[in-house]
Amino acid sequence: MEVVEEPTQDVLGTLSGILINPDSGAIEGIFVTVPGFSTNAQLFCIAHDILSMGTVVSVRTSETLCDPMEIIRLEPILTGHRPVLGQHIVSESGERMGTCRDIQFETESMQLQWLFPKKWWRWLTSIPAHSIVEVTSDVITVRDRILPVEESSTDVSTALEKLQEPLRPS
Repeated sequence: MEVVEEPTQDVLGTLSGILINPDSGAIEGIFVTVPGFSTNAQLFCIAHDILSMGTVVSVRTSETLCDPMEIIRLEPILTGHRPVLGQHIVSESGERMGTCRDIQFETESMQLQWLFPKKWWRWLTSIPAHSIVEVTSDVITVRDRILPVEESSTDVSTALEKLQEPLRPS
């Protein structure tokens, strides 16, 4: 996906990654591969400077792209080796739930909403981000799934009528 400068619509580079804060679920920004004369540069744009995401990513200006290590507050995330994408997902009880192969986030708040796990070639049940317990360098731990309780076949109105009937002596 192309990354463009908002005022001119000039192509700055290609979206090459996303940085997710493993503690808060906040999208910190995006990595942009910028073609160079002899090599490609891997630059970073903080979430605040991303104006829109659709068929292209629009950023404020080309000056918003920088070396990610220049942003001091990102250093613990960049060096912490706690990725979300590509990470194995396990429930608290130890059930293997696949590998996180895609995510969904709210573009207004840049907050993670869903994890989409995959096993082999099959997509599995999506996992809400609020179910994440912990992200470590080895695994994403999520809360155990709560299975729905089966409803009683008794109709509510029938039950209420029985409660209102006077008690009969036996």
